[in-house]
Amino acid sequence: MKNVLYKNLVISAIFINILSLIIYISLVKDRIFIFVLFLSLIGVINRQIILNGLCVNREKKIFIYSSFFLMLTIGFTYNVYVNSI
Repeated sequence: MKNVLYKNLVISAIFINILSLIIYISLVKDRIFIFVLFLSLIGVINRQIILNGLCVNREKKIFIYSSFFLMLTIGFTYNVYVNSI
């Protein structure tokens, strides 16, 4: 599993971020806000993918970081939208 995770690091990081966003949106719909605590864990997982990945260059790092921050932005924007209604 680690071999696949670190070989295809951009795909695996984007998959983790999209899956986290889907879980976050479904929990916000149900008014469960405990997932905010796990966002730091997802950031640590992304960082471990970058540190232990194979052939990591600056472009891949920027792509992984931007997908993580895009996931955070979409999630928090959706949270504000749902709670303001």
